[in-house]
Amino acid sequence: TVEQAMACGEGYYLAKSLGLEYAQATYEALKHGWRENYDLVDLLLPERLYVDEIVQLFEEELPLEEMATGPENEMGNSPEYADYGVLSYVVQALQSVPGKGESLICAALYAPVIGCRNIALNTVEKWRKSDFQLTSEMEEVLGRLKVTEVHQPTKKRLENLII
Repeated sequence: TVEQAMACGEGYYLAKSLGLEYAQATYEALKHGWRENYDLVDLLLPERLYVDEIVQLFEEELPLEEMATGPENEMGNSPEYADYGVLSYVVQALQSVPGKGESLICAALYAPVIGCRNIALNTVEKWRKSDFQLTSEMEEVLGRLKVTEVHQPTKKRLENLII
């Protein structure tokens, strides 16, 4: 029954909890419907399954360069900011895989949506606690953000961040 549910695009969480094979079907659902199923990264990334494929999928599907326009005081609640919600979700899930998805995190760090930047900072902080050394590109983005950040609580948070 659960396998039939997965064939219909449901039941992935139940399959995992029952110890059934879920990873391949979950990844296929994510790959073929990333906009609707992006939350499925929660089943795969913490288990370190399909990590590179997931990162590549979102790097290819999200317009990262267009999204990384610089910090603004944008809450991102309107429909034109939907991709920032997807980016935030994926970046948060990347906390469990230090060093993976740097381009996604850098785009989120320089997004106009405040929440997106803060989620990216959460991921950076989590990576650093795992002794991951930030790359020069990520350090450059963080340094630029320290100077250009417009949201005062986030600016204060950046000032306390040692790069």
